[in-house]
Amino acid sequence: MKNILRLLIIIILCIPLMTGCEATNSTTISRIMENDGWIYYTNIKEGTLYKMKPDMTEKIKVADIGNYMVFQGDTIYFFDREGDISKIGTDGTGYAKVADVSEENMFGFYVSGDWIYYPLKTGSIYKIKTDGMEKTKIADISSFQGAMIVSGDWIYYKDDISLYKMRTEGTDTEKLADNVDLFEVKDDWIYYGEITEKGDLKNIYRMKADGTEKSKLVDGAFTAIDGNWLYYSKEGWLYRSNLDGSEGEKINNEDMFNICVIHDDYIYYIEYSGAGYRSNLDGSNKIRIED
Repeated sequence: MKNILRLLIIIILCIPLMTGCEATNSTTISRIMENDGWIYYTNIKEGTLYKMKPDMTEKIKVADIGNYMVFQGDTIYFFDREGDISKIGTDGTGYAKVADVSEENMFGFYVSGDWIYYPLKTGSIYKIKTDGMEKTKIADISSFQGAMIVSGDWIYYKDDISLYKMRTEGTDTEKLADNVDLFEVKDDWIYYGEITEKGDLKNIYRMKADGTEKSKLVDGAFTAIDGNWLYYSKEGWLYRSNLDGSEGEKINNEDMFNICVIHDDYIYYIEYSGAGYRSNLDGSNKIRIED
């Protein structure tokens, strides 16, 4: 996950098309993440993005933004206060509006290379250059469900309860599976969950990007992939295992309502109280991220 910070409307416990998480209750902190030696977070009431060092010093205002952002290198792409896509350098310089999309009823967006990919709730998928040029409709689908990941030359997305892939230019569409929810794509593997007849989501599976070698990994709810670790929750505990589901181990049972991101040895999360925190994987060294 450290090199694939995403969209995630989508959340799937703060995952598919987007990254970060929603704050709730009394806190004003949201969308906590770490990138290139800085902690970034948004203040909901102010509509402001801040960054600070991991030791909680050098707090700096980066930009006025909406509650959504995607990192690519030293550039942050985000929804601005008008609901359009804008960008700014991680140092707070170089602000520019990229695309006027406030009226397009978007789910979110994904940045890959020189392109921004975004789906509409009406069922269309578009792409536009990161400089705001060459807006192009890629495809129309019947019932876009919000989960979309761009990996290499392929777009993986949900159409109703089925998982599909197609090339980034909109060709070679192929159904991969039914009754699944998309979690993550990493190293030619797709990680996903099973949707039951009652509409519940359970367990974690993976398959090759061509739809082969499907296998169940673990019982539990998907949380994150970081490096070579799969993180998931079960019975009030946070677990981790190898990416093939082997050697699962309990990590902690801290009060984590929403895990925003797991980065190296740290977990950034929102408690049920609404406060934002960072802790070690085992729950020790817990520090509140002040607003």
